[in-house]
Amino acid sequence: MKITDVTDFLSLTDTKKRQELEPEKGKFDRDELGPRKVLLSWESSPKTSPTVLDPRYKKTIVIIGGVIMFLLFLMKEFLLILVVASVFFISHVMAKNPLGDLKYEISTHGVAINGKLYYWDEMVRFFFSGHFGEEYLAIDLKEGMPSRLVIGFKKGEKEKIVAVMNKYLPYLEQEPLTFVDKAYKSVIDKFDLEKKK
Repeated sequence: MKITDVTDFLSLTDTKKRQELEPEKGKFDRDELGPRKVLLSWESSPKTSPTVLDPRYKKTIVIIGGVIMFLLFLMKEFLLILVVASVFFISHVMAKNPLGDLKYEISTHGVAINGKLYYWDEMVRFFFSGHFGEEYLAIDLKEGMPSRLVIGFKKGEKEKIVAVMNKYLPYLEQEPLTFVDKAYKSVIDKFDLEKKK
């Protein structure tokens, strides 16, 4: 038994599915690429739209956090308090200072994000995923980190992206969900933290 069999069983990886989904479009040979030709290009923000929490939830979260911090202080877990405060500070700063737009290009060689090129032979498949009311292009990579590229795009560009990328990669109509994705979605569905209008 291999470790990949265990991770496949837990839906942490999907090596067997990836072997089945290899593109049948022919081999991609980097040595015979020829000149790079940009097929589609756009700029978009990688950040999701901020969710606005009801003040009631904010107050509850602050009270629970304060009680936990007080208990950690009583147990003299100063390092843990420092780690939690650091994570809170970093997330607050990242939320208040959004990233700028990134430049995305789809070319005959692959997909480039701000100049970093991912060749077609490094990719497995693509699909569209939606979070917080926005839709993103997701590309699964064969190996390495990150294992999935998540790319923002402008509304109305979806059909163009599918037409161009379908020449090189298989397109999935629905997002493939792993065990972790399913667990995350079931927990998030239980708590509606967004302000209802």
